[in-house]
Amino acid sequence: MMYSYFTCHVRIIAQAFPNSTWVGQWSRGTGKHGADIPAVFHNATSSTDFESGYQDYLISHAVTGDPNTLRTRNGTIEWPKPIIGDDIANVLNIGDDGYSIFTDDELPADQCDFWLEMWQQSRT
Repeated sequence: MMYSYFTCHVRIIAQAFPNSTWVGQWSRGTGKHGADIPAVFHNATSSTDFESGYQDYLISHAVTGDPNTLRTRNGTIEWPKPIIGDDIANVLNIGDDGYSIFTDDELPADQCDFWLEMWQQSRT
C-alpha cells in the first residue's frame, strides 16, 4: 500500500491537468529514481542519439508545453497524452531498447482513488 501512496501522485496530476500532462517511465539501466539525471544533463554536442532524443522531449515540453513539437532526433517516437482509466494508457517507456508506449497497471484507479480521498479529507 505504501508504494501506491507515492506513485499515485502521477495519476492524480495527470487527472488534474489532462491537457498539459504526459506520463513517462524511466526503465533504462537500473530504472531507479534519479537514474535519468545523467541523460538530462549530458553534453548534447557529444551525446548519443538516445540522450539527445530524451533531451529533445524535455526541452520541447519546457519550451512549447508539448514534448513532441520540437522533437527532431532519430529513435524517438510520438509521445501521446495519457488515457486515464482503470490503468493509464499511452505511457512512454524510456528503456534499454529505446522508446515504446505501454499501459501502466501500477497505478490502479481503485488504490489511487483511496489515497486521493484520504488527502482530500486531510485538507478539510
